[in-house]
Amino acid sequence: MKRVIFLFTTILLFTACNEKRIDDDMLTGSAMAPQISSLSKISGVTGDTVVISGQGLSQASSVIFGSNGAKIISQTDQAITVLSPSGTGSVFVKAFNNIYGSNELAFTYISSPRLAGTSLVNIQGRIFSIDTTAMYPVGPGTTYMQLTFNDTIASQPPLNVYFLVYDVNNPYLTFKPVLANDNILSKETVPAMAVRKSTGTATYFAGTNADMPATGYPAHWNTLGPNQGLVIDRQIISSPTPLKTTAQANTVIDAHIFFENSKKPFIDYALFSGWAKSGALFFPLDGVNRYRDAYQTNLITSSMPHTNQNNGGVDAYIDFLNGNSYGPNSMGQDINTKVTRLATQVTNSVLPANGMILTGHVYNFTVLTSLKVNDNVTVNVDVRPQRNYNRPFDQMIGGRHTILRDGIISDTNWVGNMARTAMGVSQDGNTAYMCVVDAGGTDTKTLAQIMQLYGSQFALNLGGGNESTV
Repeated sequence: MKRVIFLFTTILLFTACNEKRIDDDMLTGSAMAPQISSLSKISGVTGDTVVISGQGLSQASSVIFGSNGAKIISQTDQAITVLSPSGTGSVFVKAFNNIYGSNELAFTYISSPRLAGTSLVNIQGRIFSIDTTAMYPVGPGTTYMQLTFNDTIASQPPLNVYFLVYDVNNPYLTFKPVLANDNILSKETVPAMAVRKSTGTATYFAGTNADMPATGYPAHWNTLGPNQGLVIDRQIISSPTPLKTTAQANTVIDAHIFFENSKKPFIDYALFSGWAKSGALFFPLDGVNRYRDAYQTNLITSSMPHTNQNNGGVDAYIDFLNGNSYGPNSMGQDINTKVTRLATQVTNSVLPANGMILTGHVYNFTVLTSLKVNDNVTVNVDVRPQRNYNRPFDQMIGGRHTILRDGIISDTNWVGNMARTAMGVSQDGNTAYMCVVDAGGTDTKTLAQIMQLYGSQFALNLGGGNESTV
């Protein structure tokens, strides 16, 4: 049976009487129970920031509006700041520690004056009503959802939002990245990829664009290949960009989505390592199928048919030995090769039919020129998640910003309004989300909050603009 994906997202709406009360069945009279005295606002919309004042609040582990849990942003003994969850009508707000529940205060959800009975949501200071214009399964385990976010105050065009939501545990579902025409120097549309890759045993039926393509930086590296790294079936197609401490702290670059057993997604930073040795000669490798910078030596494989370099360095052509190959499951494995040719002052070498090329920058000239034809060379390249170093994975795609982590929206924001693409994961990792906001677009903070609203706790900004496709 062909693999499929299931998405089901529900926003539960609850109502209650609009008055202050205390439950008889809660131990609210205990001195250990938190007490709430006031709300910074007694009416509002989904996503509003609400400060709850009182006593004993530092130990509160949860806050509910009606029956829906609110996201806690910060807390002290005298105040908790939360984001109001989805809801309609009047509900009671209550704080809980591990044993006791507080007294309750009422909060009323405001409906749209122009669209009677329509719930509103506050997203980055803009008040939207939401119309679900399409929702249907696209196969076992997958639901497609199309939404229109209408700005109820400003005269702004609506945001058109498209979701694919996946039940990760569906037995017929796997995630598999696709490289355009299996060639880093090529390009291909998402629908064309699906048609080309589908076979009698597997159907590529739902997906989106992923990594930002490398389009013109450096100027001579004018390809449409993956910019942040790509792993397919434990084969490094393109190594991730070097992890920079400052960039990691600012959640600016270098984040990736990994897939354990081609199913369970998780977001992390990627660490690349590589080396080559020949007898007593040992030297590091700086990347796979990437532009060689000053003093660097890179490995070029069949995913990039020619080296595509513009500086006069040195290339060592290496052929596979004894049934060795660079393909699925080669990541982290020793690959035995033999030098068949050395070329200096070259710019765009063509890959050998049965091998790879080690390409070195002109400033790193002596490393590869130390090799001789017929020398045996062992190559090993590997990628690991930084925070989950030993967690197994077999697929990886690169992105740009981590826009949502542990339910907290990143402070880093691409403010330009443009089409956006992102992928997210639920708190338990059992649901994955692909989201596209189409032409007209938005900034990444708005994208993150939309994904948060529909269940993502972690999300990564992927390629946007004209590449955004679902």
